Amino acid sequence: MMQFSCSDWTDPESLNIHVPSIEEQNPELYAQYLKSLNDFKTLDHQVVIVSVNNVSTATTSRSQHLTDMPDSLDYICLNNIQEVNQATISEMNDVRKKGTRVLGLVDFDAIESAWKKILEEEVANATPNPESDKTENEGEGEETVDDATCFIEYCKSEVGRQIAASNTLEVDGIVVNYTGFDLNSLVEENEITAEIARQGAFFDAVANWRVLNANKDLIFKGFPQNVINKSLFSDCKYIIVNAHSAKNEYEMSYLVFMALVKDIPTVL
Repeated sequence: MMQFSCSDWTDPESLNIHVPSIEEQNPELYAQYLKSLNDFKTLDHQVVIVSVNNVSTATTSRSQHLTDMPDSLDYICLNNIQEVNQATISEMNDVRKKGTRVLGLVDFDAIESAWKKILEEEVANATPNPESDKTENEGEGEETVDDATCFIEYCKSEVGRQIAASNTLEVDGIVVNYTGFDLNSLVEENEITAEIARQGAFFDAVANWRVLNANKDLIFKGFPQNVINKSLFSDCKYIIVNAHSAKNEYEMSYLVFMALVKDIPTVL
C-alpha cells in the first residue's frame, strides 16, 4: 500500500475574474448608444420615475446600485436623502451620462410620522405629576407651548435638514411628498389658521429652495387637493397622484379625478 499527500499546505485563493463591459469592448459603439439614449429622453415619451430606499451602509447586493437599474429611467429618487453611502454618490454621475436625473425626497409624511412617534413615547414614559391637578387660575399668566407649535418648529428643522442634505449631494431636483387631509373638514377660523401655519412650516422651505434652484426639477407627490397654497404647483415639473391604495383602474381614475381641483395645472 502506498500513501500520497501534498508536501505543502494549500490555501484557497479567490479568483479575480473581470468581465469586460460593453463600454470596454467597443467604446465607439457605446458612445453612440449613450447619444441615442440621451436624445430619446429629450423627446416626448412616457416618463419613468423610480424611488429607491437607499442604504447608508455599504451595499450588499447589485440591486442597491444605481448603475444596475434600467438605462431607460428618467429619474431616480433617493428616499433616504440623509443616509447616502459613498457607492451611491459615486454612481450618480454614471447614471447622469445616460440622461437619468437623480432626485432627493423631501417628505412631510415622514416628518409627521416621526413627530407622532415622539409624542407617543413621551406619553408612554410620562410619570404622574400632582402639579397637573392645579386649577386653571393657578396656572394663569404662565406661557404654555402646545403640541401644534412644537410640531411647527420640529417640521421647520427637519425639512431644513432634508433640503440641506439634497443641496450637499447636488441632486438634480427634489420630490416633495405630502398627503395631508381633506380641507373641507376645516370649519372654524382657528382651524384654518392652524393648518395654514402647519403647511407653511413645510412648503415655505420648499418655496425658498425653488427660488434658489430654478434650474432644477421640482416634482410633487401625494394629494395636491389637500395643499392650501397651490401656487407651488405652477413650478412643478410633474405632479404624481399617490395611488398606491388603488386596486383597479376605476379606483385609480377616482383618485386622479379627486386631484383635479382649481389651481392645479393639468395636461388633459
